[in-house]
Amino acid sequence: MKILIVNQWFWPDSPPQASMLRSIGHHLVAEGHEITVLTAQPAMNTWTAQKRMPWREKLDGLLVLRCRLLPIGFDAGLTMRTLNMFIFIFAVIRHIVFRPRLDSYDVILVSTMPPVLLGAAVRLVASLTGASFLYHMMDIYPEAAVINDRIREGLLAHWLRKIDRKTCSNAIRVVALSDDMRDTLAERGSSISNVRIINNFQLESFGVQGHLPDSMRKPEGSFRLLFAGNVGGSQGLDAVIAAFSELDDLPNLRLDILGDGAARKSLELEARERVGTRIFFHGYQPAENATQMIATADLSLVTLRPELYRIAYPSKTMSYLAAGSPILAIVEEKSVLARMIRTEGVGYVSPQGEVPTIASTIRQAYEDKESSQEMRIKALDLAAREFTSEAVLPKWAKVFRGISEQRAQSQKSQFESNP
Repeated sequence: MKILIVNQWFWPDSPPQASMLRSIGHHLVAEGHEITVLTAQPAMNTWTAQKRMPWREKLDGLLVLRCRLLPIGFDAGLTMRTLNMFIFIFAVIRHIVFRPRLDSYDVILVSTMPPVLLGAAVRLVASLTGASFLYHMMDIYPEAAVINDRIREGLLAHWLRKIDRKTCSNAIRVVALSDDMRDTLAERGSSISNVRIINNFQLESFGVQGHLPDSMRKPEGSFRLLFAGNVGGSQGLDAVIAAFSELDDLPNLRLDILGDGAARKSLELEARERVGTRIFFHGYQPAENATQMIATADLSLVTLRPELYRIAYPSKTMSYLAAGSPILAIVEEKSVLARMIRTEGVGYVSPQGEVPTIASTIRQAYEDKESSQEMRIKALDLAAREFTSEAVLPKWAKVFRGISEQRAQSQKSQFESNP
Protein backbone atom coordinates (compact mmCIF):
# COMPACT_ATOMS: atom_id res chain seq x y z
CA MET A 1 0.00 0.00 0.00
CA LYS A 2 0.96 3.63 -0.43
CA ILE A 3 1.06 5.10 3.08
CA LEU A 4 1.46 8.71 4.17
CA ILE A 5 2.71 9.43 7.72
CA VAL A 6 1.89 12.94 8.92
CA ASN A 7 3.46 14.59 11.96
CA GLN A 8 4.86 18.08 12.45
CA TRP A 9 7.84 16.55 14.32
CA PHE A 10 9.99 13.79 12.84
CA TRP A 11 13.49 12.48 13.47
CA PRO A 12 15.92 14.02 14.42
CA ASP A 13 13.52 16.22 16.40
CA SER A 14 13.27 15.43 20.11
CA PRO A 15 9.67 14.28 20.87
CA PRO A 16 9.58 10.48 21.30
CA GLN A 17 7.06 10.04 18.50
CA ALA A 18 9.52 11.70 16.09
CA SER A 19 11.92 8.77 16.43
CA MET A 20 9.25 6.11 16.81
CA LEU A 21 7.60 7.13 13.54
CA ARG A 22 10.92 6.63 11.77
CA SER A 23 11.12 3.11 13.22
CA ILE A 24 7.49 2.37 12.33
CA GLY A 25 7.95 3.66 8.79
CA HIS A 26 11.14 1.67 8.25
CA HIS A 27 9.45 -1.51 9.44
CA LEU A 28 6.51 -0.93 7.09
CA VAL A 29 8.93 -0.47 4.19
CA ALA A 30 10.38 -3.90 5.06
CA GLU A 31 6.80 -5.23 4.94
CA GLY A 32 6.56 -4.08 1.32
CA HIS A 33 4.70 -0.79 1.72
CA GLU A 34 5.60 2.51 0.03
CA ILE A 35 6.01 5.14 2.76
CA THR A 36 6.03 8.92 2.52
CA VAL A 37 6.51 11.14 5.58
CA LEU A 38 5.21 14.71 5.56
CA THR A 39 6.75 16.81 8.32
CA ALA A 40 8.61 20.07 9.04
CA GLN A 41 12.13 21.08 10.02
CA PRO A 42 13.28 20.12 13.55
CA ALA A 43 12.30 22.90 15.93
CA MET A 44 11.29 21.48 19.31
CA ASN A 45 14.27 22.91 21.26
CA THR A 46 17.58 24.74 20.81
CA TRP A 47 19.50 21.52 20.12
CA THR A 48 17.21 20.14 17.43
CA ALA A 49 16.52 23.56 15.89
CA GLN A 50 20.18 23.72 14.87
CA LYS A 51 19.73 20.66 12.66
CA ARG A 52 18.71 21.73 9.17
CA MET A 53 17.54 18.68 7.27
CA PRO A 54 16.98 18.29 3.50
CA TRP A 55 13.57 19.40 2.33
CA ARG A 56 13.30 16.11 0.47
CA GLU A 57 15.30 12.97 1.23
CA LYS A 58 15.28 9.18 1.26
CA LEU A 59 15.79 7.83 4.77
CA ASP A 60 15.62 4.10 5.63
CA GLY A 61 13.54 3.61 2.51
CA LEU A 62 11.12 6.40 3.49
CA LEU A 63 10.52 9.45 1.33
CA VAL A 64 10.67 12.35 3.80
CA LEU A 65 9.14 15.67 2.70
CA ARG A 66 9.53 18.74 4.92
CA CYS A 67 7.21 21.70 4.43
CA ARG A 68 8.22 25.28 5.16
CA LEU A 69 6.91 26.98 8.30
CA LEU A 70 7.61 30.38 9.77
CA PRO A 71 11.21 30.54 11.11
CA ILE A 72 10.23 31.09 14.74
CA GLY A 73 12.24 29.97 17.75
CA PHE A 74 11.30 26.95 19.84
CA ASP A 75 10.31 29.32 22.66
CA ALA A 76 7.91 31.35 20.50
CA GLY A 77 4.60 32.41 21.98
CA LEU A 78 1.28 30.64 21.60
CA THR A 79 0.11 32.91 18.77
CA MET A 80 3.08 32.18 16.52
CA ARG A 81 3.04 28.45 17.30
CA THR A 82 -0.68 28.34 16.50
CA LEU A 83 -0.04 30.13 13.21
CA ASN A 84 2.61 27.58 12.29
CA MET A 85 0.19 24.80 13.18
CA PHE A 86 -2.37 26.12 10.69
CA ILE A 87 0.33 26.56 8.02
CA PHE A 88 1.31 22.93 8.52
CA ILE A 89 -2.31 21.75 8.33
CA PHE A 90 -2.80 23.69 5.09
CA ALA A 91 0.39 22.18 3.64
CA VAL A 92 -0.85 18.68 4.52
CA ILE A 93 -4.24 19.28 2.89
CA ARG A 94 -2.60 20.69 -0.24
CA HIS A 95 -0.19 17.75 -0.50
CA ILE A 96 -2.97 15.16 -0.25
CA VAL A 97 -5.57 16.90 -2.43
CA PHE A 98 -3.23 17.80 -5.29
CA ARG A 99 -1.43 14.46 -5.46
CA PRO A 100 -2.13 12.77 -8.83
CA ARG A 101 -5.17 10.52 -8.50
CA LEU A 102 -3.37 7.52 -9.98
CA ASP A 103 -0.71 7.91 -7.29
CA SER A 104 -3.01 8.67 -4.37
CA TYR A 105 -2.42 7.25 -0.92
CA ASP A 106 -4.17 4.14 0.35
CA VAL A 107 -3.70 4.95 4.05
CA ILE A 108 -2.88 8.16 5.90
CA LEU A 109 -1.44 7.82 9.41
CA VAL A 110 -1.80 10.90 11.61
CA SER A 111 -0.54 11.26 15.17
CA THR A 112 -2.20 13.63 17.60
CA MET A 113 0.29 16.45 17.11
CA PRO A 114 -0.84 19.10 16.35
CA PRO A 115 -3.94 18.02 18.27
CA VAL A 116 -7.58 17.64 17.12
CA LEU A 117 -7.56 19.94 14.09
CA LEU A 118 -4.89 18.10 12.09
CA GLY A 119 -6.69 14.79 12.54
CA ALA A 120 -10.03 16.32 11.58
CA ALA A 121 -8.58 17.98 8.47
CA VAL A 122 -6.87 14.81 7.26
CA ARG A 123 -9.98 12.77 7.98
CA LEU A 124 -11.96 15.02 5.63
CA VAL A 125 -9.45 15.07 2.77
CA ALA A 126 -8.85 11.32 3.12
CA SER A 127 -12.56 10.74 2.52
CA LEU A 128 -12.35 12.84 -0.65
CA THR A 129 -9.41 10.86 -2.07
CA GLY A 130 -10.54 7.38 -1.04
CA ALA A 131 -7.73 6.91 1.46
CA SER A 132 -8.22 5.11 4.76
CA PHE A 133 -7.50 7.23 7.83
CA LEU A 134 -5.52 5.81 10.78
CA TYR A 135 -5.42 7.86 13.99
CA HIS A 136 -2.41 7.34 16.28
CA MET A 137 -3.41 8.76 19.67
CA MET A 138 -0.24 9.60 21.56
CA ASP A 139 -2.43 11.80 23.78
CA ILE A 140 -6.16 12.39 23.94
CA TYR A 141 -7.24 15.96 23.28
CA PRO A 142 -8.89 18.17 24.38
CA GLU A 143 -8.87 16.21 27.65
CA ALA A 144 -5.08 16.63 27.90
CA ALA A 145 -5.38 20.40 27.52
CA VAL A 146 -8.06 20.56 30.22
CA ILE A 147 -6.08 18.44 32.72
CA ASN A 148 -2.96 20.52 32.09
CA ASP A 149 -4.91 23.80 32.59
CA ARG A 150 -4.34 25.01 29.05
CA ILE A 151 -8.04 25.43 28.39
CA ARG A 152 -11.08 25.32 30.65
CA GLU A 153 -13.82 22.75 30.52
CA GLY A 154 -16.55 24.59 28.62
CA LEU A 155 -17.80 25.36 25.13
CA LEU A 156 -14.35 25.21 23.48
CA ALA A 157 -13.50 21.87 25.10
CA HIS A 158 -16.96 20.53 24.20
CA TRP A 159 -16.54 21.61 20.58
CA LEU A 160 -13.04 20.11 20.28
CA ARG A 161 -14.17 16.87 21.92
CA LYS A 162 -17.08 16.60 19.48
CA ILE A 163 -14.71 17.06 16.54
CA ASP A 164 -12.25 14.50 17.86
CA ARG A 165 -14.99 12.00 18.67
CA LYS A 166 -16.11 12.15 15.03
CA THR A 167 -12.50 11.78 13.88
CA CYS A 168 -12.13 8.62 15.98
CA SER A 169 -15.43 7.21 14.76
CA ASN A 170 -14.49 7.70 11.11
CA ALA A 171 -10.97 6.27 11.40
CA ILE A 172 -10.45 2.80 10.01
CA ARG A 173 -8.27 2.19 13.07
CA VAL A 174 -7.44 4.16 16.20
CA VAL A 175 -4.19 3.17 17.89
CA ALA A 176 -4.07 4.08 21.59
CA LEU A 177 -1.26 3.42 24.05
CA SER A 178 -3.10 1.82 26.96
CA ASP A 179 -6.34 0.35 28.24
CA ASP A 180 -6.75 3.54 30.29
CA MET A 181 -6.78 5.60 27.10
CA ARG A 182 -9.25 3.21 25.44
CA ASP A 183 -11.54 3.54 28.48
CA THR A 184 -11.39 7.33 28.16
CA LEU A 185 -12.42 7.09 24.51
CA ALA A 186 -15.29 4.79 25.52
CA GLU A 187 -16.46 7.34 28.09
CA ARG A 188 -17.02 9.77 25.23
CA GLY A 189 -19.94 7.57 24.21
CA SER A 190 -18.65 6.36 20.86
CA SER A 191 -17.78 2.86 19.67
CA ILE A 192 -14.27 1.60 20.38
CA SER A 193 -14.50 -1.40 18.04
CA ASN A 194 -11.83 0.17 15.81
CA VAL A 195 -9.41 0.84 18.70
CA ARG A 196 -6.19 -1.18 18.95
CA ILE A 197 -3.73 -0.97 21.86
CA ILE A 198 -0.09 -0.60 20.83
CA ASN A 199 2.17 1.02 23.40
CA ASN A 200 5.36 2.94 22.73
CA PHE A 201 8.75 1.30 22.62
CA GLN A 202 12.36 2.03 23.44
CA LEU A 203 13.78 4.68 21.12
CA GLU A 204 16.38 3.52 18.63
CA SER A 205 19.70 5.36 18.35
CA PHE A 206 19.93 5.01 14.54
CA GLY A 207 23.70 4.69 14.84
CA VAL A 208 24.19 8.01 16.65
CA GLN A 209 26.72 7.86 19.49
CA GLY A 210 26.26 9.93 22.65
CA HIS A 211 28.94 11.90 24.44
CA LEU A 212 28.40 12.35 28.16
CA PRO A 213 30.21 15.31 29.76
CA ASP A 214 32.18 14.58 32.93
CA SER A 215 29.80 16.80 34.91
CA MET A 216 26.96 14.40 34.14
CA ARG A 217 28.71 11.19 35.12
CA LYS A 218 27.56 9.50 38.30
CA PRO A 219 29.85 10.11 41.28
CA GLU A 220 31.15 6.90 42.82
CA GLY A 221 29.08 5.73 45.77
CA SER A 222 26.14 8.04 45.07
CA PHE A 223 22.47 7.04 44.77
CA ARG A 224 21.10 8.62 41.60
CA LEU A 225 17.39 9.48 41.40
CA LEU A 226 16.76 10.52 37.81
CA PHE A 227 14.02 12.22 35.80
CA ALA A 228 14.21 12.47 32.00
CA GLY A 229 11.63 14.30 29.91
CA ASN A 230 9.64 17.48 29.61
CA VAL A 231 9.92 19.63 32.74
CA GLY A 232 6.39 20.99 32.60
CA GLY A 233 3.43 21.55 34.86
CA SER A 234 1.98 18.11 34.15
CA GLN A 235 4.92 16.28 35.72
CA GLY A 236 4.43 17.23 39.38
CA LEU A 237 8.16 17.40 40.08
CA ASP A 238 7.60 20.02 42.78
CA ALA A 239 6.50 17.27 45.18
CA VAL A 240 9.71 15.32 44.53
CA ILE A 241 11.84 18.38 45.21
CA ALA A 242 9.85 19.08 48.37
CA ALA A 243 10.49 15.47 49.47
CA PHE A 244 14.23 16.14 49.43
CA SER A 245 13.82 18.38 52.49
CA GLU A 246 13.01 15.19 54.41
CA LEU A 247 15.98 13.25 53.03
CA ASP A 248 18.97 15.38 53.98
CA ASP A 249 20.22 12.59 56.26
CA LEU A 250 20.94 10.45 53.19
CA PRO A 251 24.33 11.92 52.28
CA ASN A 252 24.85 10.34 48.85
CA LEU A 253 21.33 10.88 47.48
CA ARG A 254 21.09 13.12 44.41
CA LEU A 255 18.40 14.06 41.89
CA ASP A 256 19.38 14.53 38.24
CA ILE A 257 16.77 16.21 36.02
CA LEU A 258 17.23 15.92 32.25
CA GLY A 259 15.01 18.17 30.19
CA ASP A 260 13.60 21.64 29.79
CA GLY A 261 10.12 23.04 30.04
CA ALA A 262 7.83 25.71 31.40
CA ALA A 263 8.25 24.61 35.02
CA ARG A 264 12.06 24.51 35.11
CA LYS A 265 12.64 28.02 36.46
CA SER A 266 10.11 27.65 39.26
CA LEU A 267 11.55 24.26 40.20
CA GLU A 268 15.07 25.66 40.30
CA LEU A 269 13.83 28.42 42.58
CA GLU A 270 12.13 25.88 44.85
CA ALA A 271 15.25 23.73 44.97
CA ARG A 272 17.69 26.65 45.25
CA GLU A 273 19.28 25.51 48.54
CA ARG A 274 20.20 22.15 47.01
CA VAL A 275 20.85 23.05 43.37
CA GLY A 276 24.37 22.05 42.43
CA THR A 277 24.88 19.93 45.54
CA ARG A 278 22.02 17.42 45.70
CA ILE A 279 19.68 18.48 42.88
CA PHE A 280 21.07 19.00 39.37
CA PHE A 281 19.31 20.46 36.32
CA HIS A 282 21.07 19.37 33.12
CA GLY A 283 18.66 20.78 30.53
CA TYR A 284 17.70 18.97 27.35
CA GLN A 285 19.99 16.08 26.40
CA PRO A 286 20.04 14.05 23.19
CA ALA A 287 18.48 10.62 23.61
CA GLU A 288 21.92 9.00 23.33
CA ASN A 289 23.22 10.96 26.34
CA ALA A 290 20.02 10.41 28.31
CA THR A 291 20.27 6.66 27.74
CA GLN A 292 23.77 6.59 29.21
CA MET A 293 22.61 8.45 32.32
CA ILE A 294 19.51 6.29 32.77
CA ALA A 295 21.72 3.20 32.75
CA THR A 296 23.48 4.54 35.86
CA ALA A 297 20.28 5.53 37.70
CA ASP A 298 19.39 3.71 40.91
CA LEU A 299 15.78 4.87 40.62
CA SER A 300 14.05 6.65 37.73
CA LEU A 301 11.01 8.89 38.05
CA VAL A 302 7.70 8.81 36.22
CA THR A 303 5.57 11.62 37.61
CA LEU A 304 2.08 12.50 36.38
CA ARG A 305 -0.41 14.97 37.71
CA PRO A 306 -3.82 13.54 38.72
CA GLU A 307 -5.99 12.09 35.92
CA LEU A 308 -3.25 12.38 33.29
CA TYR A 309 -2.87 8.60 33.15
CA ARG A 310 -6.32 8.48 31.47
CA ILE A 311 -5.17 10.33 28.35
CA ALA A 312 -1.47 9.51 27.92
CA TYR A 313 1.24 6.98 28.73
CA PRO A 314 4.75 8.25 29.56
CA SER A 315 7.17 6.98 26.91
CA LYS A 316 10.10 7.51 29.28
CA THR A 317 8.92 4.32 31.02
CA MET A 318 10.26 2.22 28.16
CA SER A 319 13.67 3.92 28.23
CA TYR A 320 13.94 3.33 31.97
CA LEU A 321 13.01 -0.35 31.71
CA ALA A 322 15.31 -0.97 28.74
CA ALA A 323 18.22 0.43 30.78
CA GLY A 324 17.34 -1.83 33.71
CA SER A 325 16.43 1.03 36.01
CA PRO A 326 13.87 0.50 38.80
CA ILE A 327 11.00 2.99 38.54
CA LEU A 328 9.26 5.22 41.04
CA ALA A 329 5.89 6.07 39.50
CA ILE A 330 4.01 8.90 41.16
CA VAL A 331 0.60 8.08 39.74
CA GLU A 332 -2.81 6.69 40.68
CA GLU A 333 -2.80 3.11 41.93
CA LYS A 334 -5.65 2.20 39.56
CA SER A 335 -3.66 3.14 36.47
CA VAL A 336 -2.32 0.56 34.02
CA LEU A 337 1.18 1.90 34.71
CA ALA A 338 0.91 1.34 38.47
CA ARG A 339 -0.53 -2.14 38.02
CA MET A 340 2.30 -3.08 35.67
CA ILE A 341 4.96 -1.88 38.11
CA ARG A 342 3.35 -3.78 40.99
CA THR A 343 2.71 -6.97 39.00
CA GLU A 344 6.10 -7.12 37.32
CA GLY A 345 8.03 -6.06 40.42
CA VAL A 346 10.03 -3.36 38.62
CA GLY A 347 9.69 -0.49 41.07
CA TYR A 348 7.53 1.51 43.44
CA VAL A 349 4.27 3.45 43.25
CA SER A 350 3.43 6.54 45.28
CA PRO A 351 0.36 8.84 45.18
CA GLN A 352 0.68 12.37 43.79
CA GLY A 353 1.23 15.33 46.08
CA GLU A 354 1.87 13.31 49.24
CA VAL A 355 5.37 14.55 50.04
CA PRO A 356 5.98 12.38 53.15
CA THR A 357 4.97 9.23 51.25
CA ILE A 358 7.19 10.12 48.30
CA ALA A 359 10.10 10.77 50.65
CA SER A 360 9.47 7.47 52.47
CA THR A 361 9.42 5.56 49.18
CA ILE A 362 12.71 7.12 48.03
CA ARG A 363 14.23 6.23 51.40
CA GLN A 364 13.03 2.64 51.03
CA ALA A 365 14.68 2.34 47.62
CA TYR A 366 17.87 3.94 48.93
CA GLU A 367 18.15 1.48 51.80
CA ASP A 368 17.03 -1.74 50.08
CA LYS A 369 19.90 -2.50 47.72
CA GLU A 370 18.98 -6.19 47.39
CA SER A 371 15.47 -5.46 46.11
CA SER A 372 16.90 -2.86 43.73
CA GLN A 373 19.11 -5.46 42.05
CA GLU A 374 16.15 -7.82 41.63
CA MET A 375 14.11 -4.99 40.10
CA ARG A 376 16.87 -4.31 37.57
CA ILE A 377 16.76 -7.88 36.31
CA LYS A 378 12.97 -7.84 36.08
CA ALA A 379 12.98 -4.46 34.30
CA LEU A 380 15.32 -5.76 31.60
CA ASP A 381 13.17 -8.86 31.15
CA LEU A 382 9.95 -6.84 30.89
CA ALA A 383 11.47 -4.44 28.38
CA ALA A 384 12.67 -7.32 26.20
CA ARG A 385 9.22 -8.94 26.26
CA GLU A 386 7.03 -5.90 25.75
CA PHE A 387 8.80 -2.66 24.90
CA THR A 388 11.55 -3.16 22.35
CA SER A 389 11.03 -2.25 18.71
CA GLU A 390 11.30 -5.97 17.91
CA ALA A 391 8.36 -6.66 20.24
CA VAL A 392 6.15 -3.75 19.18
CA LEU A 393 6.67 -3.16 15.46
CA PRO A 394 5.09 -6.49 14.38
CA LYS A 395 1.88 -5.22 16.04
CA TRP A 396 1.95 -2.22 13.70
CA ALA A 397 2.49 -4.51 10.72
CA LYS A 398 -0.54 -6.53 11.80
CA VAL A 399 -2.69 -3.38 11.95
CA PHE A 400 -1.75 -2.47 8.39
CA ARG A 401 -2.36 -6.01 7.15
CA GLY A 402 -5.84 -5.78 8.63
CA ILE A 403 -6.43 -2.44 6.92
CA SER A 404 -5.24 -3.87 3.58
CA GLU A 405 -7.62 -6.81 3.91
CA GLN A 406 -10.52 -4.53 4.89
CA ARG A 407 -9.88 -2.23 1.93
CA ALA A 408 -9.68 -5.20 -0.44
CA GLN A 409 -12.97 -6.57 0.87
CA SER A 410 -14.62 -3.16 0.56
CA GLN A 411 -13.43 -2.75 -3.03
CA LYS A 412 -14.63 -6.25 -3.88
CA SER A 413 -18.08 -5.49 -2.44
CA GLN A 414 -18.29 -2.25 -4.45
CA PHE A 415 -17.31 -4.07 -7.64
CA GLU A 416 -19.91 -6.80 -7.08
CA SER A 417 -22.64 -4.26 -6.37
CA ASN A 418 -21.75 -2.25 -9.48
CA PRO A 419 -20.94 -4.84 -12.20
